[in-house]
Amino acid sequence: MDILLVEGKFVKPEDFTDSKDLPTPYYGRIRWEKIQAVCKKSWKLFNRLPAPLKVMVKLMDQMECLKVCHRYRTAIVAAAKLEAEREALAFKAQKPDRISPSDGFIFTHNAVNFVIAQYLNIEFYTGIGIDHVCSSGLDIIGIAADMMARGKVDVAIVAAVNSMACPSRTAYHRNLQVVSKSGVIRPFDANRDGTIFADGLAVAMICSKEVAEREGLSAKARITGYSQVSDSSHMFSLREDGAGFEKVIEAACKGKVPSVIKAHATGTKANDRIEAKVYTKLFGKKPVVTALKPIFGHGVTSSGLTETLYLIENLKEGKIPKIATLEELDPECAGINVAKEEVPFTGGTVLSVSAGFGGFFSALTLEVL
Repeated sequence: MDILLVEGKFVKPEDFTDSKDLPTPYYGRIRWEKIQAVCKKSWKLFNRLPAPLKVMVKLMDQMECLKVCHRYRTAIVAAAKLEAEREALAFKAQKPDRISPSDGFIFTHNAVNFVIAQYLNIEFYTGIGIDHVCSSGLDIIGIAADMMARGKVDVAIVAAVNSMACPSRTAYHRNLQVVSKSGVIRPFDANRDGTIFADGLAVAMICSKEVAEREGLSAKARITGYSQVSDSSHMFSLREDGAGFEKVIEAACKGKVPSVIKAHATGTKANDRIEAKVYTKLFGKKPVVTALKPIFGHGVTSSGLTETLYLIENLKEGKIPKIATLEELDPECAGINVAKEEVPFTGGTVLSVSAGFGGFFSALTLEVL
């Protein structure tokens, strides 16, 4: 069965603002209230939503393809970290009578599913919520595609929300000692010194080829492979041999050599070195390797979906985006063909890779249409 990514929307970097009031630098803090809007649909629940979910609805407002969902067996697969809003609720809890029942519900994956279904007027659907941290954004696409391939659903909406610009979460990241002291994410660079975390939000729709043809929907990409594996060897670190990366990439690629790789590439010393070692072992210098966290920051839950949608947009324009901050390639990463400059895209398999704390690894392959 052909499974198509029809359309996707994401919050763009121009909506990022400063984060000087937080314990550690935050690359892409989003002032959600500044970009939220009244949705097209007259909808009572909308007024009770936290700002990030209002922005999610705003993105869905821009997706005409979603109008077909209520006519088909639909899945909604969501990943969300609304920790800034949850922390604000904790302060509100000092006066418990100010907290409504919806306050506790609205920060869950169930709530994201519920909001999407209510907005689209879908009464019964297959609802899934996951928390695979930094691999979540790819996993929600892969899980939805797997359900479609097994004939369980015809259409799927995937949504990833990351709102973590709050003191407790940023202090946790600082104390992990993975945050860049220079304030710049430099994937595969000899002088890289860590990553910087970011807010993010993306929504996309995938469907079968049959639905797309019946409804006259044009697609951006075909999903050709997906794999996910979890490794219990360490809570935060990677195996030196990169076995997690290797297993998911081999399973997703199914023997094909990709022409483009969108690397996870956090800008930390260990991740980039080990990831580059795996690409060299599997493919040599054949694929062009790019990394997008210099543009978006490390959006954790949303990063895989946001970066993949951005990559597809660029590939459809015939270009592979460069690694924006790469100046001096690390000799330990020299076995890969990095995109130091923008490179023309002439087709072929596209590989998108993510990894998350707790040993989550994901890989997705696509063909741009």
